[in-house]
Amino acid sequence: MKIEGKNIRFLPPSSFLGRNGLYFVGRANSIQLLDTALVIEGDQKVIGLFVVDLFFRQALSEWTTVTIPYSRIVKCQYSRQLLKMLAFFLLIFLPILAIIALSLAGEGGFSAQEWIALVIVAVFMLIPIGLLFLVFYFVFDIGPRTTLIYRRPDGRSIRIAFRIRPSALREKFLARLEANRKAAANAGAALTKGA
Repeated sequence: MKIEGKNIRFLPPSSFLGRNGLYFVGRANSIQLLDTALVIEGDQKVIGLFVVDLFFRQALSEWTTVTIPYSRIVKCQYSRQLLKMLAFFLLIFLPILAIIALSLAGEGGFSAQEWIALVIVAVFMLIPIGLLFLVFYFVFDIGPRTTLIYRRPDGRSIRIAFRIRPSALREKFLARLEANRKAAANAGAALTKGA
């Protein structure tokens, strides 16, 4: 099974707790499920420069093929990232809710000038918060993702994040990956049992 650029998008991995991540950029990437391993081909980002990164990702990457034996895959799961998205939406709408609560709590209501001042304050509060949200959403991509964690031969955990669309293809990919992992584990157990 091979999924190519139009159906897969690699995302920046959220590396934490000592896990390193691989990040593939561009639309020419692919992921394949072979009999013995998962193979990822594409432009891997190798140099990270904070602002230059946003404009020249392709130039700061190199064509790479990563082969991951199924026995080294620790976890592969789909996450909708609902908690992260809820937190960011609350961050955006909290100032608006605070202004509405203040206006409702005021005695006798507000005059027209006070309403205009509140609207101006709300707009000036929303602009930086909205920009912050856009930066987090597009740069760190807090949307739904499939995360694959595997161990390198040196024991270090590596994280790869990607999004497969449509959802039917994603479900088919995850089911096939799990079936291939089980088949590889059974074949490995049979080899060790026979030896």
